[in-house]
Amino acid sequence: MVHPRFIVPSVISIIALCIGLSSIKFAINNQFDLSVLCVTAAATLDAIDGRIARLIKGTSKFGAELDSLIDFINFGVAPAIVVYFWSLKSFLKQIMKNGEKIFSLAFLHRLQPVYFYSH
Repeated sequence: MVHPRFIVPSVISIIALCIGLSSIKFAINNQFDLSVLCVTAAATLDAIDGRIARLIKGTSKFGAELDSLIDFINFGVAPAIVVYFWSLKSFLKQIMKNGEKIFSLAFLHRLQPVYFYSH
């Protein structure tokens, strides 16, 4: 049986992974404030799990590899997806604003009377 001192840091890391994946879900749902909060919470838990593992002498090769994988997801993938959806939202908003102007000008141009002079 595995000693609990090896399991506790890994469980904290898994909780951090769940929070990081929740930040992606919140970004997809356009809840960017919650998404940034989740990334911050995942960073806090990442700092805590390493300290706890060293404090209770619960470090292991598996724990180090698991922590590296979770760090990649929480600090590489999740923030990139959050920024992507945030920029996509603002890009679509700009298209909507400018599209309204373009279509309005095109409509006004169509309403101008056209005069044909025949000589």
